[in-house]
Amino acid sequence: MGMHREVKIEYKKLKDKVKEYNKKDAKFYSNMLSKMLEPHVSSFLKRRVSMGKNRESFIELIIFWFV
Repeated sequence: MGMHREVKIEYKKLKDKVKEYNKKDAKFYSNMLSKMLEPHVSSFLKRRVSMGKNRESFIELIIFWFV
């Protein structure tokens, strides 16, 4: 009976480490994506803001890049 409990404890530790790794991974890719898109986003927003649009343009840009 004790062996089963030890396995559960180790499995929980493993799940926690995987969750932590996934958070770090998501942060890494989020930063990389934002740095890749930053020049495009800023130039696109400058053009759209000069035309009088701002937030909607940003949403259009994000949809454009991910579709």
